[in-house]
Amino acid sequence: AGMVSMTATYPLDLIKRKMQLVGVSKHVRRYDGLIHCINSTMLHEGWRGFFRGLNPCILKMVPATAILFSVNERLKKMIGI
Repeated sequence: AGMVSMTATYPLDLIKRKMQLVGVSKHVRRYDGLIHCINSTMLHEGWRGFFRGLNPCILKMVPATAILFSVNERLKKMIGI
């Protein structure tokens, strides 16, 4: 379920990050708004551009989820739940 939700929302997160990086570096494309960012990504990178970097994001979910469950179970034992 986590991988499905990550894959579904990743393009929106990527667009958000691209727009946040405008002005930070000379090497970052300038966007006039959300639609311009989406169109520019599609034009220069194609559909794959919306999912660039998804694999490392999914790979980090495995240890992060394992740590979360481990800490959760340990805290429940400490509290007595």
